[in-house]
Amino acid sequence: MKAANAIKKLEKLGTLIPNVRKNYNTGEEKITGYHMIIKNEVLSFIIDSDNDISCIHTKGVKEETDSMTDYFPGSFHKNLSQALKFIQSYC
Repeated sequence: MKAANAIKKLEKLGTLIPNVRKNYNTGEEKITGYHMIIKNEVLSFIIDSDNDISCIHTKGVKEETDSMTDYFPGSFHKNLSQALKFIQSYC
């Protein structure tokens, strides 16, 4: 799914928060992905070089990664519709 289509779809559900990366050599800032909270679940994805979304991930708001025990909460999804259905049925 193209990033522009995904952003339009998700803006209807709430506020998208951009992930911004800064290139310190040129000073440019680039949006590399977005995340948002829906029903106590964090939905996030990245934007690849072809302007498609990938790495669609959901996890609970209070779930945190613990590198000491190799615990990485959440689930990856194949597409945005699958992630939204997961959030609707899970919460």
